[in-house]
Amino acid sequence: MKKLWAGTLLLLALSIPLLAQGQRLSAEDQQRFDSYYSRWIEYRQTNNRDQMSSMETRMQEIYTRYGIPSDTPYARVASGGEHARDRDRDYDRDRDRDRDRDRDRDRDRDQWRGRLSRGDQDRFDSYYSRWVRYRQGNNREQVESMEKRMWELYDRNQIPHNVPFAAIASQGDRR
Repeated sequence: MKKLWAGTLLLLALSIPLLAQGQRLSAEDQQRFDSYYSRWIEYRQTNNRDQMSSMETRMQEIYTRYGIPSDTPYARVASGGEHARDRDRDYDRDRDRDRDRDRDRDRDRDQWRGRLSRGDQDRFDSYYSRWVRYRQGNNREQVESMEKRMWELYDRNQIPHNVPFAAIASQGDRR
């Protein structure tokens, strides 16, 4: 009798994690998980470790909420497994991407703000405001002239060329 009781307890103890894995996510959480999973795959393919980590954190939060063991492969929980990446028109994904893009843009701006001396900043702001006007008027020659002057200030102040002009401008139209 003791062996039967011990065997039953052992079987019960081993089945609890399986029951937790078998628990279905709510429709909303499943959609959210699929969105995180598809982005995680994309970030993995481009080796974007920061974004991969962000998606892993979000998926692990869902694992915790549903009692899913943290070592469960993500593909096992995603509906459609490896094909879940095709669901990239998900509202949550778009909203998260917009929020991430805005955060990154603000961080880039803050990183370079104040980098120029007062004189260089005044010159840059002058070039930038004229550059905006010339672009609106489609004056190619003057646009190129202002860009050349702003690039010279970038080079003198060791600012990478992939930083948008608006991140350096201290006033005016920030595009």
